[in-house]
Amino acid sequence: MEYDLNLVINRCRKDDEYVHLSYLCLLKKDNERMNAKKVENEYDEQTVRDIVDWVTHAELPQEVKLGDGEYICDMKRYVEANICDIRDHYPDPFYNPSITRLIKLKEIVGQ
Repeated sequence: MEYDLNLVINRCRKDDEYVHLSYLCLLKKDNERMNAKKVENEYDEQTVRDIVDWVTHAELPQEVKLGDGEYICDMKRYVEANICDIRDHYPDPFYNPSITRLIKLKEIVGQ
């Protein structure tokens, strides 16, 4: 949730409420962190094309462990599911994790 800090400060001044400075700092840090995360998880069209092209033509193992809690036991189904999400919904940011998963797969499996 984004906060307009000036609006919060002005609102509090109008209502004669006491606003603790540390609370406003937390709001600002939270807002900055969320904005950074938005930028971090936005993918341009060329990046999406490149990763889909790579995963389509790469020789992938049947199974792979991506991390401590991530194990892919059916690579073909995993790749197809993520590509379908991307194809059907890009550029909807709700489906960006599909792109992120394929990028992580590329990092683990290799280029």
